[in-house]
Amino acid sequence: MRESVAIEQIRFDKTVFIWLNTEASKYEVQNQRHNYKQVRAKLSRLGTLLYHIKNINGNINELCDIFNEDFYDDFIKVVKIMGKPHPDTKYMQSPATANDMFNLIKKVAHVYDVTLGSKNESKRKQTQAFIKKLNELWHSSIGNTIAETQANIRRKQIKVLPEQSDIKLLNNYLLKQMKDAHHSLLNNYSDDSYEKLRNSLLSFLELTNCRRPGEVERMTFEDYGGKMNNGKKCRIELRGKRSRPVPVICDTEIIDYLELLISCRSQANIFQNNPFIFSSIHDVSAKFFSCPSASKLVNSYATKCGAKYPENLKATLYRMLMATEQMKKGINQNEIEQLSGYLGHTANIHRQNYRLTVFERDIEISEKVREVQGFENHEEILHDNSNISGNIIEGEFQHESTDHSNRIGNVFTNDELEKQTSTEKDSGPDICNYDKSNEEPTKTSNMNSVERHKRLPWKKSSIDAFLSYFPNAFNLEIKPPSGKELRDFIRTTDDPILQLRTEPQIRSWLHLQRKQKRTPSDVPQRNIIPGYIYHSFDKYIAAKKIPSHGVCAKFLSKSPSKNNITIINVQNWVKQAILRKSH
Repeated sequence: MRESVAIEQIRFDKTVFIWLNTEASKYEVQNQRHNYKQVRAKLSRLGTLLYHIKNINGNINELCDIFNEDFYDDFIKVVKIMGKPHPDTKYMQSPATANDMFNLIKKVAHVYDVTLGSKNESKRKQTQAFIKKLNELWHSSIGNTIAETQANIRRKQIKVLPEQSDIKLLNNYLLKQMKDAHHSLLNNYSDDSYEKLRNSLLSFLELTNCRRPGEVERMTFEDYGGKMNNGKKCRIELRGKRSRPVPVICDTEIIDYLELLISCRSQANIFQNNPFIFSSIHDVSAKFFSCPSASKLVNSYATKCGAKYPENLKATLYRMLMATEQMKKGINQNEIEQLSGYLGHTANIHRQNYRLTVFERDIEISEKVREVQGFENHEEILHDNSNISGNIIEGEFQHESTDHSNRIGNVFTNDELEKQTSTEKDSGPDICNYDKSNEEPTKTSNMNSVERHKRLPWKKSSIDAFLSYFPNAFNLEIKPPSGKELRDFIRTTDDPILQLRTEPQIRSWLHLQRKQKRTPSDVPQRNIIPGYIYHSFDKYIAAKKIPSHGVCAKFLSKSPSKNNITIINVQNWVKQAILRKSH
């Protein structure tokens, strides 16, 4: 690693060495040694953390000294410094760096805690107390700020997908480069021709298969040896992210290029045990094998091919383009699973991270929302110079008063109330004791032309119409009408007042009427449960289950002496027996 102040802080730190040994054993497999770059970045962060916290707290000399719950506030101060917060908004310039410190310091503390064993019990308890405090207080201390910063960055981030014309330009440029390099290598070997073929072939396979850069650049001979060929296409399975298998599809011409690249390895002075096909030339190391960076190569070719927007020709944007275009076509759930499996991630990651928002789709959904709200002609209203509020009230309410079946809710003006109720003043008594003379004058709202609406009274004609449709509605032995039945009644009734009512309004009124119909004998005494309830319904009480209407009716039919007892009485007694047993 490069010399720096951060590296000086951890050069001889024992805690860092303990953690490094676990990381080395974790990535000892050959095809995972590229993770050493990630380990070096973590080392740099640990050194930066130790450097800043030493300046804040003079009692800290080593990394393990941080694992003290008394020093938790100092640790949070340093993490905020590393996140580089804005002095006013408190949004961070480097939220990912601050967020990584949570997992990193917790992992190092866990490793240190395990290695202590029973040698130093007091230090181990101290470390465990720090980890517990970190887990409990991290979100309130700084975690929420980091999450809000990252969400703000995602909202402001503009992702532009690559143009089809630029994609064609780059593909044609790479094909020409491969063809020229292939012709040169067949005639006479040179390092330049070898690198030209390797780099263009690597970039072409990455982009045309929508692969991550690291997946193709670490293609091994073992992967290539297991290829499947049908005569026209060839399938090579690689190791993807999180060890998922991902395919690379090649034409026969591309296979010829790969075969030529492999045959020239000895002339390129590449170590024979190097497992990677796209190896760097003159790589004779027996321990550490290097490969060219696919992402850097793609950036270079995007500029050289003459694309209009070379900054958009990246592997990640290619993958997003694939996901977004397929979403526009409206693929089903099974096709989403297949596509996400091909790209090497889960279906949830595919939906959340790779499918960009389609502007046309959002507009279409917005129009549907406006249509449901009855807001289709808003553009005409906005451009009308006349009194908008007057037009809305007069036009809309006049239209709705002629077609009550389309009205939603119980909303109308005072003039409408007078017109609707004047025809029924002599139809019968008002069961709700509605007295308009005792009502206070209504107050107008902020809109001068819209007044506070009044409640419609229940007239005898409306009650008769309801009972003619539901003759057993007030019978307590029968269930009240369902929501669907009430909606059908509102739609089919000829009563104009009932047409203005909604299902919840009728349901509330019906509940009140059924409640008033009950007599004291209908309500069972709370503290007295007949003995035959325990005897006849012992299985239901043991299973904590209320018997159905049919079971209770069958029980009452077998006992003529219980004529004054209703089904509701029986169900309530069983319910009380269950509650008593549970207590």
